[in-house]
Amino acid sequence: MTVTTVPGSTDLGERLAALEDAVELASGRLDAELVVAARRVLDRVDARLRVGTAHTVVALAGATGSGKSSLFNALAGAPLSTVGVRRPTTSSTLAATWGEGDVGPLLDWLGVEAGRRHVGVAPAPDGLVLLDLPDHDSVRRDHREEVDRLVGRADLLVWVLDPQKYADAAIHDGYLRRLTAYDAVMVVVLNQADRLTPTQLDACVADLSGLLVADGLAEVPVLTTSAVAASGLDGLRALVADRVAARRAAVARLTADIAAAAGDLVGVGAAGVPSTAGLGPADRDHLVVALAAAVGVDAVVAAVGGSHRRQGHLATGWPVSRSVARFRRDPLAVLRRERLGRLHQARAQAGVDGGEAASASASPSGLDDVAAARTALAISDAVRRAGDDLADPWPGLLRRAVPTPGELASDLVHAVASPDVALPPPPRWWRAVNAVQQLLVVVAVAGLVWLTVLGVVAWLRLPEPPTPEVGAFPLPTLALLGGALAGLLVAGAARPAVARGAGRREASARRTLEASLGRVADERVLGPLSSELDVRSRLCAAVGVARGGGRDHVAAQAASDYRATR
Repeated sequence: MTVTTVPGSTDLGERLAALEDAVELASGRLDAELVVAARRVLDRVDARLRVGTAHTVVALAGATGSGKSSLFNALAGAPLSTVGVRRPTTSSTLAATWGEGDVGPLLDWLGVEAGRRHVGVAPAPDGLVLLDLPDHDSVRRDHREEVDRLVGRADLLVWVLDPQKYADAAIHDGYLRRLTAYDAVMVVVLNQADRLTPTQLDACVADLSGLLVADGLAEVPVLTTSAVAASGLDGLRALVADRVAARRAAVARLTADIAAAAGDLVGVGAAGVPSTAGLGPADRDHLVVALAAAVGVDAVVAAVGGSHRRQGHLATGWPVSRSVARFRRDPLAVLRRERLGRLHQARAQAGVDGGEAASASASPSGLDDVAAARTALAISDAVRRAGDDLADPWPGLLRRAVPTPGELASDLVHAVASPDVALPPPPRWWRAVNAVQQLLVVVAVAGLVWLTVLGVVAWLRLPEPPTPEVGAFPLPTLALLGGALAGLLVAGAARPAVARGAGRREASARRTLEASLGRVADERVLGPLSSELDVRSRLCAAVGVARGGGRDHVAAQAASDYRATR
């Protein structure tokens, strides 16, 4: 929506733009009815600005018998409105205008019928549009609806009360108490002052002022008039003339409209008060650790270490025992195959059942029941940390922004089954040790073959060939036993080094997995939470600008105390 601005009304323009931003941000988040109401305010303000603010609309509103029409005639300088006492006589709004400017578009927007438009006779500033509204307590529903409509459009509201009904709930509960945001554009007139003695009039004004304090309208001026005795009219004329001459009544009214709409949004969660809501590095670490525990990072790390030890044993262990180790499956490959198998099963199930089964149960999501429960707890804890001190509806909005465990399962399973945790190429020292082991095997086998040949020769009772000796041991025996023993010693010496390498690989795998889970946490959980909190921050800022910083009215306790004396 593009709004019309008024030259010289920078503050109004800023507030209007801020309310428009607030409405856009609140859409789909805050109460739909209040958002729609705020949009109507934007439309109403825009429409008022389009017809111009050169004229000031002053509306006289009051109950039956308050003398409102008589006061209108006195201000207009002609008997334009029919005067009645016991029943409503103003069936539709009557307008008196002053000045030569084109007031037609404004009166059309106000809904004043063509036959109910007159030119004022009494002296008044150019640009004044004076309205005589139907009685707000009329038995006619269409009368009350017209009052409500024009109370929402007039630039200055003059509430005309009389000594008999100035305290009626119909005016205080039905209108005044609901218009506290408009105290700057309201005036209360106690009419028919000629019916009271000076003492009675003073007491009546004091009581009325107290009622206004209780209504939250302590700053609204109270005037006394008598259309019959023509008393107090000069004061009312002067006040109206000042407002018209200042050319600020329309802007003040529109500003109050914007502030009131923003104030309604404050009541449903857009309060611009300081908040500790948000997520810091410690909260991120907490979430990553919780996700790691949920998806079994410890098991993956242990499998990485076990795989490293297995491969190290195959490379550096005694070759005779390697054949046994080859029959043992690689723990990392087994774990990855198992987890990816669950994920493929989930996808197949989703394809068969339209995805509903995968989201309805933790097991087909790629996470078992325990992992799904732990993931849900980790996400809930992150949401709680993000908006622990926020009022509704933000906790619910934050929960809505993050995925369910079933929706997050695929990313989590991929994160812990990523090829990033595969083992790196074997260390070069493994190849050197393997070469030594192969050499020792050759030596041992050579000794064994030599001894076998000697045994066959002795069995056939052939001449025994000479056998070299090293000290007291025959060379073939020494080769067999020495090669085998040396292989075992080399394998035993390499085992601690392989274990240390497995520990380093486990630490590296843990860092890799936690970094991968950190990316999932950032993209799927923390990012959406931060975005939603940023929306709230921008919404609060926009509401604050639209309200103009706001200002407190009379304390609720003071109002309550006053009502208690009634």
